[in-house]
Amino acid sequence: MNLRVVNLVVQSSISIQIEFTEEVEYSISLKDQFLITPQNTNLPTPKVLSVLVSDNFVELAIQPLTPYEKYKLTFDVGLVSINGNAILNSDENSYFFLGYEDLSEPIRTNLLRYL
Repeated sequence: MNLRVVNLVVQSSISIQIEFTEEVEYSISLKDQFLITPQNTNLPTPKVLSVLVSDNFVELAIQPLTPYEKYKLTFDVGLVSINGNAILNSDENSYFFLGYEDLSEPIRTNLLRYL
């Protein structure tokens, strides 16, 4: 069985939580196995600053995301579970998501008043 993503939650503009089908094996180079790229080439590419592994959850501390922008998170094929299962092909090694929605953003608050 291949290692797969079950769910991805953007918890804040600087934190992403990923749930996998199995417990991910921790390694010192784990943060280098995640790459976040914006779909808009005019935006900066957020770097993964640190990784926290807890069972089958991986939490990424990252540089800030731009709200509402599209991003692609790509996993290195070297990412493996504690059972030795890996993400084996390019169809399973990426996940698309939107930048964090800041609910306290003043422009958003003003626009919602008119709806």
